Amino acid sequence: MPHQEPVFLIRNGDVIDGSGQARRRADVLIEGGRITAIAPGLTHAHAQVIDARGAVVTPGFIDCHTHFDASLFWDPRCSSILEHGVTTLLIGNCSLGLAPVPADQRAEVGDTFGFIEDIPADVFARKVPWTWETYDEYAQVMKAAAFGPNVLALVGHSQLRGAVMGAAAWERAAHADEIEGLCDTLAGALRAGALGLSTSLFDKDRHGRPVPSLQADDREFDALFEVLGRFGAVAQLVPRHPETQDVIDDLQRFGRFSGQHQVPLLINQLAENALYADSHERLLACTHALQANGTPLWPMFSPRAVEMRVTLRQTMAFMALPAWNELAQTAGADQQAALLRDPVWRAEARAHWDERPSLMFPTRFLDRVRIIQTGPRPERAADRGRDLQAVLVERGGHPSDALADWFVDTELAGEFVVKLSNVNMDNVARIANDPAIVFGASDAGAHLQMFCGCGDSTLLLTRHVRERPDMTLEAAVHGLSGKLAKLLGLRDRGVLRPGAVADINVFALESLQWLPEVPEADPPGGVPRLRRPAGGYLCTMVGGRLASMQGQPQDSLNGRFVGLNPAHRL
Repeated sequence: MPHQEPVFLIRNGDVIDGSGQARRRADVLIEGGRITAIAPGLTHAHAQVIDARGAVVTPGFIDCHTHFDASLFWDPRCSSILEHGVTTLLIGNCSLGLAPVPADQRAEVGDTFGFIEDIPADVFARKVPWTWETYDEYAQVMKAAAFGPNVLALVGHSQLRGAVMGAAAWERAAHADEIEGLCDTLAGALRAGALGLSTSLFDKDRHGRPVPSLQADDREFDALFEVLGRFGAVAQLVPRHPETQDVIDDLQRFGRFSGQHQVPLLINQLAENALYADSHERLLACTHALQANGTPLWPMFSPRAVEMRVTLRQTMAFMALPAWNELAQTAGADQQAALLRDPVWRAEARAHWDERPSLMFPTRFLDRVRIIQTGPRPERAADRGRDLQAVLVERGGHPSDALADWFVDTELAGEFVVKLSNVNMDNVARIANDPAIVFGASDAGAHLQMFCGCGDSTLLLTRHVRERPDMTLEAAVHGLSGKLAKLLGLRDRGVLRPGAVADINVFALESLQWLPEVPEADPPGGVPRLRRPAGGYLCTMVGGRLASMQGQPQDSLNGRFVGLNPAHRL
């Protein structure tokens, strides 16, 4: 017998269609994986009825900044993000992806990706099949697979350079013939379905080397953006940090490429900065000026406070402090303890501390760093809950030396939480309501032991719609769905209308919950990771099939790799 797609009728709900328009009472009929009708009083003899009385019916949400690239191969359901209403996610961000990658570069790519995004590097060797080298081969693997959510992918600029330039990608700007090769390879990836290109001016590998994208010059970027514009593709940029003026300079620099070639450019990220009080206002002013001149540049924004857990175990928090980063990347407690006592290492650590601004471990703002673990020695227990600045001042001497002594006293078990952004809720609300931003920057799938990026959609709906309230539900849903769909060129997703793919959420606003993250064993290697409990949605549908029902994953893996289609650019 031929395969029969299920028929669903969502009845008695208030439809918020994702366009930004006001809600309306209507039923929604789904047949063959698509919406066939939206109107009051619909009937169908063979439909499975979902009663949405007291609830709203919305498009599935889109998360445009995730790092599920590797975990899709061992957790294709991605239930942690589906349980918060996300039905389409974008991978390949921050110049990091899984293709194109020549066979002899797989270990290096996995190690670099794993370090920057805090994912155990051995996962890439053990769980990623690596049956491809080119982007087209990778796309074929992805198109043959099934996932919980739909998956979009960018080409990582660092992998693009590595595939074309080999080891020289890490060392220098591209020559003219190499730029031609980069453009040809990018065009091939876009033909294979890549949504665009991601690049970074910030990231380094575990050895302190700037990733290959930092070696690109303006000739290379202009050529690559010309290809993106020709294909109707998008780009994503991680600018320099932490100085606000550096970020502004990068926005203006890349705004030229974006504006000239009309390439939508996603910026990671704009936030209420706990360290630089006026940063968000200056960045918004720069963004407004660029957009007023026709530049399609869009800072991404997450409402979640960025609070990173930092230990001497695997971390990228010390990336800007080479001596401390060397310590964090050194295997074994004995070797780390020896370095902490080594006068040569200490001298280097002091010099780096004084000369290099650091964002993720904010040496200039240690009062923002809270101690949460102090090791087995009882005399250190009193430090728990205090800010690191106060503890180091009490110890005296150079703060780098005082921190080294403190780690020795904690037997290397000391642990911190660093508050980096989005701690002033009025400023968060101001950014969230600015039409120049897009909701994104969740980083879901990365930094598994530092925070959980899943659930930003639910946080926006609970805190900024239901509790404060800072915006209407219609505006929030539009920002999480229709606005992003238009920006990414997804014509048949993001808005509920007849003919659209049936990616749908049903929820009662008062039933949603954004709960604290909890640790759980990570299937690939038993390494604990942080996960956020389900968000309280009645149901989530992907492609006309139930993906989650009342917080429980369903049997369906109906998400697919969604390739670029230039005809869909609105």
